[in-house]
Amino acid sequence: MKLGASREDADAPVGDHLRRVLEPKQIDVGREYEVQYWTRAFGVGREALLEAVGEVGPNARAVSKRLGKG
Repeated sequence: MKLGASREDADAPVGDHLRRVLEPKQIDVGREYEVQYWTRAFGVGREALLEAVGEVGPNARAVSKRLGKG
């Protein structure tokens, strides 16, 4: 097991681990590339994403729920 890796990470399928590492948990609407990423990921327009972040904050899971995607 790598230094700093948890037992949970060691037992998780590689795809799950990569998704947790590569997909940010916070949405930074000040970065255009993140807005583009999250609008594609959620299948919504820019305004819907910005409105959801304004209502529930930048937590990706909360935004997903607000948009009815999670």
